[in-house]
Amino acid sequence: MKPTPLAGWSDPSRRPSAVWSLLVSVACAALIAFGVVGQAWAGGSKAIAVHVEGPDAALVRADVLALAPKALDVVEASMFTAALQRAGQRGELGNSITVKAQRERLLGRLRKAAADVHADAVVVGRVRPRRGGGKEVWLVLVDAVPGDLALDEAIALPADGSDRRIALGVVLKAPFNDLAPPPPPPPPPPPAAEVDTKSDAARVPHDEATSLLKVGLALDLGGRWFSYHDGLSGNLRPYSVFPAPILALSGELYPAAGTGIRVLKDLGVRARFGHAFGLKSATKDGSPIETQWNRFAVDLHGRLRTGEGYAPVLGAGLGFEWLGFWFNDAGPLAAEVPGVSYKNLRLGVDARFPIGRVGIGIDLAYLAPLAAGAVYDRFKDPSVKGIDLGLKVSVGIAAGFQAEIGLDYTRYFSSFGPVPGDAYVAGGALDQLLALRLGVAYVY
Repeated sequence: MKPTPLAGWSDPSRRPSAVWSLLVSVACAALIAFGVVGQAWAGGSKAIAVHVEGPDAALVRADVLALAPKALDVVEASMFTAALQRAGQRGELGNSITVKAQRERLLGRLRKAAADVHADAVVVGRVRPRRGGGKEVWLVLVDAVPGDLALDEAIALPADGSDRRIALGVVLKAPFNDLAPPPPPPPPPPPAAEVDTKSDAARVPHDEATSLLKVGLALDLGGRWFSYHDGLSGNLRPYSVFPAPILALSGELYPAAGTGIRVLKDLGVRARFGHAFGLKSATKDGSPIETQWNRFAVDLHGRLRTGEGYAPVLGAGLGFEWLGFWFNDAGPLAAEVPGVSYKNLRLGVDARFPIGRVGIGIDLAYLAPLAAGAVYDRFKDPSVKGIDLGLKVSVGIAAGFQAEIGLDYTRYFSSFGPVPGDAYVAGGALDQLLALRLGVAYVY
């Protein structure tokens, strides 16, 4: 059958002396050095010296240093040895360090050497044979305060290195913790992010990338082409129509677009509706058949801005679409005309590329029909799927208004499972729908 043709319409920023420079440089360096030293004193940092004598002295010293808190600075061994010599110590300390009645003068030298190298305390160790076999180390912790020592005892040294370090840690833990400066206070928590709830603070007015509302009105020139493949029965009637005028309305709403809520501000709802008017179909002999063509879609849509300014905006949507194309009072042809009522789940992606005042948009969707309509009910085991492709160019006019031209193409492809004896026999069908669009929209 061939429909009657219908027409459509469109409406379109005194350099100083060398001596002065040198004086300024020296003064700045002095201030910087003084500031660094002042910060070190203000920070309360502390230092220790570790002096160990006897067999395995290097191993024991390494264990002591490994147990020292990281907050303690360690004086180099050579520096402290030189300070001891300046304090009057000749040669090793020897076992005198272990005899309490004989070491007062020795302790005075240790304190003098510690002050010389700015150490707050000295850990002195003397490794010697242990009665009954093995070795031991006599540890003494000498600080700046005369009197009882925080540590003054012999510790048996196990042969195994890990056990040795454990044994030393038992006696060194408490004095080291007392000596170490307290840890710095934790940094203050970062200020809580402020959520801007002013209506327009988080978006640019009349910009589709941040819009709160968009409404559109357009005139479409629509076309439909329905055909069968591998058709064997004589009651398979193809259909075509173009152009058919369609009034199209569209709208988008992003309720939280004016807020600073990251997820919600770009989540919204889109809807569109189209109605063909003055559409009639006719057979070859000219008999008119009243024809109706309507389309409605609504989906939950999210958009993603890839940057500021003219950066692309990506989107995705999930929703429902209905497309109805049916014939009224078809009489004896009612069993042959391709009336459809597609009720689809729609899964789509889209992108918009702004170029100054011009925007180019692309939409692609997969359509999963939940129902397809009368023409498919005539066939055995129908399987129907669809795709939808859209292309749109918009040009900003003024104050949020823009002109739009576009193209929508929808394609439903189906397959059937006929068996001999069926009234309708075909391998499948192809239903194509086209809309050429000219319209105007307002973006808020």
